[in-house]
Amino acid sequence: MLKGALFSALNALDTDITHVVDLYAGTGALGIEALSRGAEWCDFVERNSGMARVIQANLKVTGLDSRAAVHTGDITRVVPALEPGVTLILADPPYDDTEAWPTMAKLAATTVFDRVTATIAVEHSSRGDAPASLAQFRLRKTIKHGDGAVAIYVASDDN
Repeated sequence: MLKGALFSALNALDTDITHVVDLYAGTGALGIEALSRGAEWCDFVERNSGMARVIQANLKVTGLDSRAAVHTGDITRVVPALEPGVTLILADPPYDDTEAWPTMAKLAATTVFDRVTATIAVEHSSRGDAPASLAQFRLRKTIKHGDGAVAIYVASDDN
């Protein structure tokens, strides 16, 4: 339900989904959903090599493998090496990861993300609040459903 609400909110915000990055990708569900909704390209970043293989298998089954790349490794090393021009960042870090917000703020400051049109969506526990900003991105909307929530950040007008 939260995934559906997320993509409805992104659509309502007229989010550019041309080039997506799915961080902490897990099975790749968020990035695959973006591809199925018209994204041209998605980079999946997953630390666990077994889960990266699951993403590759899911992409093959859905026929979306020609519009994606799966990267195995730590997001702080993989993301800065991606092609610039990313328009949508989807992140689903473990809720108990105390470094997730500082890591997202650090990544938001990289030049990989389009400074004018990019949107960042971060899933998190609904028991905690999302920060008001991630680098030059400001919190635009929070969606809560049960134990989960999604914070949606947009590029700030003062870039």
